Amino acid sequence: MDEIVARSLAKWPNVPAVYGWLELDRRGNWLIKGERIGNPALREFIGRNYEADERGRWFFQNGPQRVYVRLAYTPFVMHYEGERLFDQCGRPVEAIETFLDDEGSSVTPSWRTDCRASLAKTSQTASRSSPTPEFDRGNRCAGVVSSL
Repeated sequence: MDEIVARSLAKWPNVPAVYGWLELDRRGNWLIKGERIGNPALREFIGRNYEADERGRWFFQNGPQRVYVRLAYTPFVMHYEGERLFDQCGRPVEAIETFLDDEGSSVTPSWRTDCRASLAKTSQTASRSSPTPEFDRGNRCAGVVSSL
């Protein structure tokens, strides 16, 4: 979390949360009210301040206000940059294993020690070899690779 966000949260601790405004689609795009966020600085700010609450609900801490995120599938979407995997927040990812779900999306569980889920972009993973066991929908530590 950005220091300025933490300070504003401490200064105004009781600001009501927002629901229904922010979404993460299957391609890793952030959307506000259905419109893709094009501003790179805003996307980076959201990524730095994106986390889950104690109930496992994902949100963006926007200063003192918590903005809950509607997830199209998983809380993270991976993509390749060269030979390295990154999530939509720009953080490097190490895929431990890969599965295919019922829709053919590549799902990577437990790729972080904090058990975050990720979806990977299928156009980028189609040419890469990976195991394809069945996807366990009960695994909250799962992610997916989105199609482009």
